[in-house]
Amino acid sequence: MTAHYHDTLTSLCLHTEDNDTANDTSTVAAATCALNAVITVVTWSMVREATASDPTFVNLIRQLEAGFPEDCKELPTNLRPYHRFASSLCTVDGVVLMGQRIVIPPALRKPVLNALHAAHQGVSAMRARAMDSVYWPEITVDITRVRDQCVHCHQMAKSNPMQPPSDITPQIIRSR
Repeated sequence: MTAHYHDTLTSLCLHTEDNDTANDTSTVAAATCALNAVITVVTWSMVREATASDPTFVNLIRQLEAGFPEDCKELPTNLRPYHRFASSLCTVDGVVLMGQRIVIPPALRKPVLNALHAAHQGVSAMRARAMDSVYWPEITVDITRVRDQCVHCHQMAKSNPMQPPSDITPQIIRSR
């Protein structure tokens, strides 16, 4: 099932010339499955509403419709982080996608981060979960910050670092 919605969304974002196809009900359902598979605190309609009310995302959608310039310096500063992914970006039912991942507007990032962090499994596990469903610029920085600020994670972290090998005497190599 996972491969189905990944393939559907990826092909839609990469190959859709006509955005009417992007509003297909099955595509919205597949994208919603991608979101709900990892994040259950944020719904599709919440993302759509937050996207519509965020000035950067409104401009991002306009830029997607107009096309991205070759040089990112031609973009407003707030859209530059999206330039390198421009070929993977599309909109579905008013929501921006990057491939199969939903681009989360700033208003919803905190609850998404909290959901990613809920299991207290560390930065790597949080990043892996995010890679399946969500994206925003600097997401890795935000994930690391949330983990670093978590008292529970610090308490559960290994308190004793690994010991170095018992023989740490440098080897002397003699030339013949």
